[in-house]
Amino acid sequence: MKQSLLWIPIGKPVEWNDELVKVDPVPYKGKKPTRLWTLFEELYSNKRPNLPFKPVHHQNAFIEDYIHDYDIKDGFLRYYSRVSSGGNWVLLEFE
Repeated sequence: MKQSLLWIPIGKPVEWNDELVKVDPVPYKGKKPTRLWTLFEELYSNKRPNLPFKPVHHQNAFIEDYIHDYDIKDGFLRYYSRVSSGGNWVLLEFE
């Protein structure tokens, strides 16, 4: 399985509801991953996690659902996770 990493910048509050946070689309030219994981403990853009990374759901990562939690369209990855408002690494896995 091939892995790659992508930094998701921290989101900004939505004007009409300060409780909601929206992450700006992240440039992404790659193919759609088989799986995308939000990494819990990897919170610094200058501290890239080592690959290969072994994600374990609810321990060090959270598996995200395509369309529900993220989408890839027009050269951008749109990230709207339920567990993060950005400011973390995501792990992309490809078969």
